Amino acid sequence: MKVGTKEGREVASTERLDAGRYTATLPAKNTDYTPSAEGNPPRPKRIALPALGLGIVLLGGTFVGAAMILKGSPYTLGSLNAPKVGGDAKIGTGVIPPAPDFLAVEASKRAVCTAFVDVEQGITPIYPLAPGRVKKIHVAENQKVKLGEVLFQLDDTLAKAQLAEATADVDAALQQLEQAKSLNVQHQEQLKGQIAAVDARKAELAVSQSKQRSAKKALDNNLLSQDEYIGAEKGVEAVQSTLRIEEAKLRGLQATNPKTAELLATNDLAARRARLDRAQFGHNECFIKAPFNGEVLRLFISEGESLGSNPKSPAVYICPDKAKIIRAEVEQEFARRIKLGQVAMIQDDTALANDTWKGKVTRVSGWYAQRRSTSLDPMQFNDLRTLECIIEVETNDQLPPLRIGQKVRVTLLP
Repeated sequence: MKVGTKEGREVASTERLDAGRYTATLPAKNTDYTPSAEGNPPRPKRIALPALGLGIVLLGGTFVGAAMILKGSPYTLGSLNAPKVGGDAKIGTGVIPPAPDFLAVEASKRAVCTAFVDVEQGITPIYPLAPGRVKKIHVAENQKVKLGEVLFQLDDTLAKAQLAEATADVDAALQQLEQAKSLNVQHQEQLKGQIAAVDARKAELAVSQSKQRSAKKALDNNLLSQDEYIGAEKGVEAVQSTLRIEEAKLRGLQATNPKTAELLATNDLAARRARLDRAQFGHNECFIKAPFNGEVLRLFISEGESLGSNPKSPAVYICPDKAKIIRAEVEQEFARRIKLGQVAMIQDDTALANDTWKGKVTRVSGWYAQRRSTSLDPMQFNDLRTLECIIEVETNDQLPPLRIGQKVRVTLLP
């Protein structure tokens, strides 16, 4: 190293720093410090605060989860009493029975599934039968309605015109029917007149034939010329021709059925009345009415909106005024544990609610099918085959009311 040069000063500075590093005094706590073979001392060990905080959070979450599981367990429901096992511990007091084998056996007898609040016949979507423009909405969401109450009204201008036209057609058909009935009387009178005309021609023919016979005698006695006798014969032939014409008219009247016109008029009246009923029905369908007593759940229309012939969504969802049920969908592996009359404990699917409803199984489906719910859940395998069972819920005024579509968790007890 050359003294006084730039390179020499940098090397000297580096040596002084290294000497100070290796001769630094260690903290008093590290009394067992021994320099390493390489001459570099190890750094003091320090606790990573972020890792410690994360560990504390995970530990707290574990305790909270365990408490929630114990709280939501069927053993803690106040309405249940499990048999005493290994002592006088009572279920529902927060004390877990000391026999884990008993818990495993009892848990294997239960079936837990998700379910939805519904009514027996399901909610009803309301569609208008014909396209049109919404003229007025008469109800609101969550409103109670009676059977036949108008929900909303479509523009009925065209329906009114069609109804008036059909009414006029029926009036015209009634007049035609009355005319057809009068033709029957006319036919009877015409028939009587034609019979009299035939009788008159027959009498005239008899007179003509008598004159012909007299003319024949006079001709034989040379009292009448040949031309006069021929004239008498022609007169008989003319009367015979006239008689044949009148008899033909009589046969035509006799062959005519006077009730045919009345029958045609009656059928025409029936057809026009059918068109009137159709026009009346079309006008009535402009006023969409409630099909039963119930509650309006949702309105998908607004005044002035035009509804097409193939709407993508219903205009109104209405729920019948009937007792709510739980429609549970049990997976096949738990289906063998389901039976009629089985007690069911029902809780809201959210972990924040502690309310528990009680019910019993009233019907079990006879086939495995896809889930009834139509909305696709991206976190759910919707092609899963389940067995549907219906659970009737006991009335309990102390608990909040169940609502249509509410997702619940059902525990079916053995």
